[in-house]
Amino acid sequence: MKSILIVISEYGALAYFYPVIKSLLKNYQVTLFTELDLSIFIKKDSKKKEIFQRLDAIKPIYLKNETIKNFNCIISSATSNKFEHEIISKSCSLNIKSIQFVDNSYGWKKRLTYNGKTVFPDYLCVVHKKCIKSAFDDGIPKKIIYQIGHPAWDNIKYDIQRENRKTLFIGTPIFEIYKNKLGYSEKEVWHMCLRAKKEYPELLKSLKYLLHPSQKYPPYVNKKYIIKRIKKTDYYGQIIGIFSSYLTEAWYMNKRVISIQPNNVSDDKWIISKYTNQVYAKNYREFVNILKKEKSKTSTKIFNNNNSVQKFIKLIKSMS
Repeated sequence: MKSILIVISEYGALAYFYPVIKSLLKNYQVTLFTELDLSIFIKKDSKKKEIFQRLDAIKPIYLKNETIKNFNCIISSATSNKFEHEIISKSCSLNIKSIQFVDNSYGWKKRLTYNGKTVFPDYLCVVHKKCIKSAFDDGIPKKIIYQIGHPAWDNIKYDIQRENRKTLFIGTPIFEIYKNKLGYSEKEVWHMCLRAKKEYPELLKSLKYLLHPSQKYPPYVNKKYIIKRIKKTDYYGQIIGIFSSYLTEAWYMNKRVISIQPNNVSDDKWIISKYTNQVYAKNYREFVNILKKEKSKTSTKIFNNNNSVQKFIKLIKSMS
């Protein structure tokens, strides 16, 4: 049985690749390296717990050449992480096939760079055909860019009508990742929501703040608003945030979704507003205008992500 090493650095990347892991276990020996707390991802899901119990695990101390050379293929997230960089570098020197994946639509070359050094895998998987051009323009060789889709979005229940104004704000640790490079902060965006809640209470009800798994309690959010998980996905009909996979998933479910990127001096980082006619709010006035508008029907098939898992498996087989 062929052996695959999977390297995961963020919870979003784990959610992206989890459906592929389930499929790989049927025909491959799968080893996982991650520094994440898997219990946060598994929660109380017995099926997820069973899947992860079937995986081999490896610690950083054992990630040496003599260990890595035993794998037929290495698959890694692409987040500019030290271990990702070291493992992909070693796979290149050992002539082991490698794949990295990006579950969003920005920061292409930066994601493959650590301490100023860029290392390219054999393939970089992207979620949309329009990502191919943007990745190429950012310095990624076109021959390694491979459109996969987003495996975690294949099984989303499309076109679910959610008309209520119960509002969930999606926490995002953007300062920890970007510092002040974006031209805005999550604190600024959250305060916009509080202002709108006060001025237009009929448009923004039962406001809660969903804490990101990698996020500490933000000092600018009163703890009465904070929740760590959602008990029922259909409870909230209105989702507000900056940019995240959760926003995209809510958009697929046909909920009312608003991305706020005030005074944006950089690239639009929400994949939906970037590649569709969905607009994001650049200031408080635009945010309120979007809140006031009737929700339009979204074209949820825009990404055509069906069979993303099969596409990934096909790519892995082609490299074996």
